[in-house]
Amino acid sequence: MSLNRKDVEKIVSMSPADLVMPSIAPTFRDVRLRAFEYREVGMVTDLPTDPYVPNTGSLAGSASREDALACIERQVSHLDTGVGHSFCVADNDTDEALGTAGLWLAPIAAGRATAGYSVAPAAGAAGSQVKHSSR
Repeated sequence: MSLNRKDVEKIVSMSPADLVMPSIAPTFRDVRLRAFEYREVGMVTDLPTDPYVPNTGSLAGSASREDALACIERQVSHLDTGVGHSFCVADNDTDEALGTAGLWLAPIAAGRATAGYSVAPAAGAAGSQVKHSSR
């Protein structure tokens, strides 16, 4: 997909106030993207038990409950600060938190954005849906 000059100018001129959570949760197969809630503490403390996560994010390998709550606060604040969209990846049927996904727009003025996701190791077979849905 290519953007024309007008589209690029609109994106670059966005302010943090322009960022909102989608009114309808994006879904694909068995998962959906929704806002973070404090009930995700268990999933967030499980995330850094995957050795890759502490190397790429702000969670230490032995994240405490307090670390997890601070992480959730950061995720929730990303829209207000204009950093981007931070989603909890959840099971469509049970609403169980399986991982995270994000679209980071902070470098948009330079014409860049980044996206990423992580799957909590405890998500097990349900988490494999996240991995397979991204392909």
